[in-house]
Amino acid sequence: MPIINRTRFLSEITQPVQTIELQALSHAIAALGAFSTVEQRGLVEACYDQARNLLDICERQERGDSLQNINTLQTCVLLTLYEFKRPNFARAWMTLGRSIRLAKLMGLDRAGGRASAAAQWGVHTPVPIPTDPSDIEERRRTFWLLYIFDAFASVRTNSSPAFETPVSIHLSYWDGTPACPDSHCARYLSQFPVRAGTQILKRQQMKCQICSRYLSLQSRSTSLHSLVPRS
Repeated sequence: MPIINRTRFLSEITQPVQTIELQALSHAIAALGAFSTVEQRGLVEACYDQARNLLDICERQERGDSLQNINTLQTCVLLTLYEFKRPNFARAWMTLGRSIRLAKLMGLDRAGGRASAAAQWGVHTPVPIPTDPSDIEERRRTFWLLYIFDAFASVRTNSSPAFETPVSIHLSYWDGTPACPDSHCARYLSQFPVRAGTQILKRQQMKCQICSRYLSLQSRSTSLHSLVPRS
């Protein structure tokens, strides 16, 4: 599932001065791109290390402004995806936890995207509430990808999911069906290109599948342990 608004990202990256958050996201994207291209595999570690170093800088800022930035969260999510592809699952699990905490801080798990009070976390700037449909879709997609990662990690570690249920966040509008309430749905969905030939499940069908699977994780029995891959 594409989670980055291409138009927004390209607009920011072409600016004369790029923020630390954007640089971190750029290196995370580069790491995944290099990892999926045999000829560029030698660049993976350099891009990955730089992304993590920049992410650490974002978290060390005293004001906490970087923790309210979608680029910071998406960097965490993409690093989690990369680490899931590597043998060290413990590292991926810890990065996933970092991503989930940041998503909750930003309010991605709440209807309307409202974050907790900034003062509660000691940050100076509250998370701005997006009004553009493309920005709302970007946040929604980021949340649902984390939700899927959380469900996968719960099965893998035989532990409880981090996100509470029921979930009040709408599913992403992947296909521009009539279920999309915005008349310009097709226009802003074009900012999240998908590979041709991808089979898209109907919105309600997928919601039932995901939520049923997620709820079952909370009431699992010890027999679920058999689903954990054996090394």
